[in-house]
Amino acid sequence: MSLAAIPSLLNDHLPAAGVATTLMVATVLFRLIAKTAIRLMVLAVLAAVAAFVYFNQTPLRTCARTCACVVVDQEITVPACSADEGS
Repeated sequence: MSLAAIPSLLNDHLPAAGVATTLMVATVLFRLIAKTAIRLMVLAVLAAVAAFVYFNQTPLRTCARTCACVVVDQEITVPACSADEGS
């Protein structure tokens, strides 16, 4: 089928229909990519928090038992902390 066989009404509006279709597809793709990017950023933040906790296990465990908290070379004061005498 060639363009000559398309009715004249459709033939007159073919460029506008092409532009509209392209804009709709671009909008859908943009939204999909934006949602994926946001999900990847949230995943990266969660991975960073998990890595921080994993690599600071010993200081955090000591902090929980003795209330002597030093995390990332910063001394932290925990309000209403009572040292665990039995452990």
